[in-house]
Amino acid sequence: MKFSVAHEFPMTPAQFWKNLYDPAYDAYIETDLEFRERRILEVKEDEKQISRRISTLPKRTWPAIIEKVFGDGFGFVEESTWVKGTNVMAWRTIPNRMADRVKAAGTLHVAELGANRIQRVVEGDVDVRLFGVGGIVESIVLKSIEETYVRAAASLNRWLETHTP
Repeated sequence: MKFSVAHEFPMTPAQFWKNLYDPAYDAYIETDLEFRERRILEVKEDEKQISRRISTLPKRTWPAIIEKVFGDGFGFVEESTWVKGTNVMAWRTIPNRMADRVKAAGTLHVAELGANRIQRVVEGDVDVRLFGVGGIVESIVLKSIEETYVRAAASLNRWLETHTP
């Protein structure tokens, strides 16, 4: 199931990437988005790219079907790679349970709209292969991803109110 979410921000593409990888901003979203747990497992940076692995346990009540299929403590590891000098980051999430049956991956694009204005577009595909409930679980996971990006956009806007991009 494919999806796309877009948000605009008052900054340049360079400022977006700088903020995304700023440890202070990372600490801020950890608190602002209210995760049960979120930790950076690995960061690799060289002259060409930055890759990260972040483990996340969302602080939310999942629908009964998710609790039944995945159990308590459903979370994921997000792997992402941004090639410096581009405005595209590839990402994928790996659930902490049934990783062989649940796939979510895509790209995050940043487009310059004008002076100090960008649009962040996150596109991806969610594929859940669980007999009898795959489509339902897929819809719930997709809704969660979309809600998370809406909350992340609001969080970034709050951050920008008190921090220069």
